[in-house]
Amino acid sequence: MEGIKRAPMLSFILKFIIFLLIYSAISTLTDEAVYVKRIAQFFLYVLFAFILHREKGVEFHYKFHFHILDFIIAFLLLFSSIIFYEGTIEKLIDTYFNYEISLPESEGVMDEMFRYPIPLFLQICVTAPVFEELLMRGYLLKTVSVKYSVGVGILLNSLFFSFLHFDFVNTLFYFMIGILLSYIYLKTGSLLHCILLHFSINFTALLSYYLEFEMPGQNISISMLLLMGVIIVITMFYFIRKPQQKIAVLSVK
Repeated sequence: MEGIKRAPMLSFILKFIIFLLIYSAISTLTDEAVYVKRIAQFFLYVLFAFILHREKGVEFHYKFHFHILDFIIAFLLLFSSIIFYEGTIEKLIDTYFNYEISLPESEGVMDEMFRYPIPLFLQICVTAPVFEELLMRGYLLKTVSVKYSVGVGILLNSLFFSFLHFDFVNTLFYFMIGILLSYIYLKTGSLLHCILLHFSINFTALLSYYLEFEMPGQNISISMLLLMGVIIVITMFYFIRKPQQKIAVLSVK
C-alpha cells in the first residue's frame, strides 16, 4: 500500500502525455501503412501498460470473473444512459457545434473501415477495450482511489479516459462512459465486465457506420426518453444495493 502512495501522480501524467503524443504521431500515418499503424498502436499500448505495471514494489491482481445478471444490468444501464444522453445533452451540444466539422478525421476513419476492415476492427473492438480498461479502470482508478479517495479516482480516470479519445465535442460523452464503467467495476469487481461492455459500445458504433443507421437516441421520442430514464433508475438501484467490491487488489512485494 505504501508503494502505491509513493507513486507520484505527476509521473503518470507525464507518461500519459508522452503516450498521447506518440499515439497521435502514429495516427498520422497514411492508409497505405494501415497495418504498420495498427500494429504500432498495439505495441504502444502494451509498452505503456508494461511501464505502468512495473511500478516498483507493487503487484497488481486483476479479477476477470463473469456474473451474467451483473453484466445484463450493467449493459442496460450503459446503453440506456447512452440513448438518454444522445436524446438530451447531445442534441443541445449539436446546436452549438457542427458535428462534421468537429470530427475532421471521421471521413478518414470511414474510408479505412471499408478498405481495411480487419485491422480497424481489431483496433477498435479488441485492442482499445482490453488495454483502455486495464489502464483506466485497472491501473488509474485503483492507484488514485488508494492514494486519495474513490470519488477522486472515478473523476480522474474518467477525465483521462475522455482525453484518450481525442474528441473535443464528445468529451462529455466519454467522461460519462468513464464514470459508468468505473462505477460498474467498483460494484462488480471484474474487469471482464468492463472490457465486454467497452467492446459492445465500440462494436455497436462501428456497425452503425457500416450499416449507415443512426443510433436510437438521435431521433428519440419523449416516451422512449422516459423509458430510458426508468431503466437507468432501476439499474442504478440494483447497483446501489450491491456492496462495493474491494479495490485493494494490490499488494506490496
